[in-house]
Amino acid sequence: MADIIEPLNHRPQIRWKKPVILLALVLFGLYASTHMVAAGDTWVALACGRHFANHGVDTVEPFSFNSHPPGPTDEQLAGWPEWTHRLIRFWHPTGWINQNWLTHLTFYKLVTGFGSEQEPHYNALVYWKFALFVATIFVVYALGKVLGAGDFLSMLAACFAMVAGRSFYDIRPACYSNLLVPLFILLLALSCYRHYKYIWLMVPLIVFWANVHGGYIYAYIMMTPFVAVHILLNLPRRWTIALGLSGLWMVLYLLFYKFHQNSYYFELAKTLNLSFDRIGFVNGFFWTGIVLSVVSLTLAALRRIPSGLFYSFHVVATLVYPVGLLAAMTLNVPSYVSPAYLKLLKHSMTVGRLGFVLVLLLGTVIVILLAIRKERFVRIPNKTIAHILGAGVVSFLAMIVFNPYHLTNLTHTFEISISEHAASWRTVNEWRPAFDWMDPARETPNPVGDEEGFAVMLIAAVVLLAVWGGLHFCKPALRPIRKGPRQAEAVPAADAGWPKIDLAILLIAALTMIMAFQSRRFIALASPSASPMIALLAAHIWQMATALRNWKKTRHLEPSAFPVQWHKPVWLATAGVVVVLGVYWDRTFYRVYIAPWPRDDIRDSVFMRMTDSHQKPFEVCEFINANKLSGRIFNYWTEGGALAFGQEPDPITGKTPLQHFMDGRAQAAFDHATFKLWQHIFAGGPVAEKIMRSGRTPTTAEEYRQIGQWLDKVLKNCDVWVSLMPRSQIDSTFMRSLLSTSNWKTVFVDEMQHLIVDTDSKQGQELVNAVLDGTAVFPNAFSKNLTLVRLTFETNDSRHVMNVFDYAKAAFQERPYPSAMIALAQIGRSAAFRDQVEQTMRDFLGTFQTRRGELARQSGYLHRLGSALVASRYLAAFNPPDKDELLQFAKALQEESQDISKRFIW
Repeated sequence: MADIIEPLNHRPQIRWKKPVILLALVLFGLYASTHMVAAGDTWVALACGRHFANHGVDTVEPFSFNSHPPGPTDEQLAGWPEWTHRLIRFWHPTGWINQNWLTHLTFYKLVTGFGSEQEPHYNALVYWKFALFVATIFVVYALGKVLGAGDFLSMLAACFAMVAGRSFYDIRPACYSNLLVPLFILLLALSCYRHYKYIWLMVPLIVFWANVHGGYIYAYIMMTPFVAVHILLNLPRRWTIALGLSGLWMVLYLLFYKFHQNSYYFELAKTLNLSFDRIGFVNGFFWTGIVLSVVSLTLAALRRIPSGLFYSFHVVATLVYPVGLLAAMTLNVPSYVSPAYLKLLKHSMTVGRLGFVLVLLLGTVIVILLAIRKERFVRIPNKTIAHILGAGVVSFLAMIVFNPYHLTNLTHTFEISISEHAASWRTVNEWRPAFDWMDPARETPNPVGDEEGFAVMLIAAVVLLAVWGGLHFCKPALRPIRKGPRQAEAVPAADAGWPKIDLAILLIAALTMIMAFQSRRFIALASPSASPMIALLAAHIWQMATALRNWKKTRHLEPSAFPVQWHKPVWLATAGVVVVLGVYWDRTFYRVYIAPWPRDDIRDSVFMRMTDSHQKPFEVCEFINANKLSGRIFNYWTEGGALAFGQEPDPITGKTPLQHFMDGRAQAAFDHATFKLWQHIFAGGPVAEKIMRSGRTPTTAEEYRQIGQWLDKVLKNCDVWVSLMPRSQIDSTFMRSLLSTSNWKTVFVDEMQHLIVDTDSKQGQELVNAVLDGTAVFPNAFSKNLTLVRLTFETNDSRHVMNVFDYAKAAFQERPYPSAMIALAQIGRSAAFRDQVEQTMRDFLGTFQTRRGELARQSGYLHRLGSALVASRYLAAFNPPDKDELLQFAKALQEESQDISKRFIW
């Protein structure tokens, strides 16, 4: 059978084929690891890993003042007997539940192992990423081989899987699931096609998986349809129909219940104070489904029941019950709801109903085929099913025992997946649908990942599945070849060359693709999981097409091998493509990751480039540590992890001195109310939201003043006296409003970060005084001088007013960055400094133009290019005779900057 399904692997063997496969897999595995993805979760991982390395794994969160408190507390356990308290605390702890603790510890040990605690070697995480995805592509290739797709198609599937998922492969715990999902499917395939004992490898796999990432629950979700399909195939026809349709009715009821838990509708009802009866899980429809299932199983058990009665009942029940559920899938939406929100609701309801209908139709067809065409499917013996169930139970128990959070590691997974606020947490970009046209809330392209590769895979899957299904219906009817009385060996069946359908694995691949369809973050899982199955469809299509052709010619249903004369040309072409791509990607890797980097001249390692981490708050954390800041800080969500890792924690407790508001750990460390509060504060509160509902953003000084007053009050209520934002948010409503108040002042600013404090607080006023007095400690002269410029503008301090030009010039001489040039341009608005500013800018532009070619070959060129752009535009505004020439020069600089940005993104 394997020789038939493997059309490019026939004798004469090509000896150099395996090196080509090896080279292709390694090359595409490395290529998949080279995409640039921002590393918000990576810095959280490093901070958590350091805490675990120094203080062990616990539930006491050390970084944020808003995190879950550890527990259960005595008050929470008051209703339980005293003797159970210790057991509950051990087996079901609450508080900070870090399901990724082992990955976090691994990350920290890698960067400090290759470097040191004082000088971490961040490129070690790049080595980890390379190793992980090279391993992943080999697992995907092995899965294709075990399923029967052959060397060539398995190689193509593995390589394409890496290309399709590449833009979602970053450096964070979720990457382990990108490897372990296809590895789990491989174990299922090995247990079916090789030996049932392979499934017991699931036990160590799940134990490891449950400690590195919460995605281990995927294994149990997918085991359900896998085992169900094989159980139904091994049952008599009546039992297959009864159990299959009963299961389908329950799935349809779950879809019905999910429809009525619409988060958009609940939010609308809460906002408009609508009265409605929330449907409970147990209701009339639920009991109807239970009764129908009981009757169905009873009819299957009573053998004397006429077939007509048995089948009539199931036909009627499968028509009436789902139709009743579908008719009740409606929500009462008031007519005065805004068009935008009405659009969201209607889209959500349409998707829910359409999914219901598709599940009904496909589920019914599958159950019927499993009942009447059992011989067409891959089946495993009951012994193998028993071992799979046994391995599932043992791995489940081992997952609970060999995990520091025990039962909570399981319950926490469901809490973040199906809790009341789960949908709200999934409003972030990576959880949105795979395609923008599926997302009614989106007006601009989703910036997280590229869906084009997944779209190609989806189209290929649909086309191949249609052709594959059509060919299966074209199979001619054959009479079985009987063994003769004198034949020593059994005669193979007449359709031995016709492929059987592995519905269980096919269903897993389809469900994983549906997951990716709904949330684009799962494209990284769907690509390696479904690609081998798509390759198998292609192999089966070749097999069935050639078998049908031979049937017409010879009346023998035997497939043909791929023409021998094409073997060597195909593999030669493959080797050529691999070599060409290898050379091209090698040159690209050198340009993007090894050669001088235009974006930064200080932090330009491979890790910093790949994760865009050069913008993280490195130097502001040095400022925080040197000046011993402590208390509470409001921070940008994505900076929380780096802010925690950059601080010096308490050696005894591990707590960071400056406790931040929130970070990217979401439900693992924070309540939903905290998440909504952060969003509300950063958006500018009720004043800003009222303005935005009118279709615009705040623009006037009075609007910013009102928003700033509200922000100041809320932050004081939270005991927050510090705020840190990346420079990319300097023009956000939050920053512009807060800086419009009289009491929030700048104490640190550089090219990447902006730190402000509340001078109404004692600490804030002392720190501002220290900056103005010169006693505050800065990591370098650049940030010190730039901060003095900004703070002098805000305070109009007489000691520094006449020195602002000197400060800005000194900062620019230290680092010729755009932020310093912008400070010079702002100073140049004053007639007292205009001549000095213009002369400084002209001197810089002259030097820049003279050395432009040399500078373009150095790291940090974009900083100088940006400074030249600011200077040319400023000079154009104050020098009418040179205006056209300077604006033309500025346009050329802008185009060059855009071109460089494109060439150095991979």
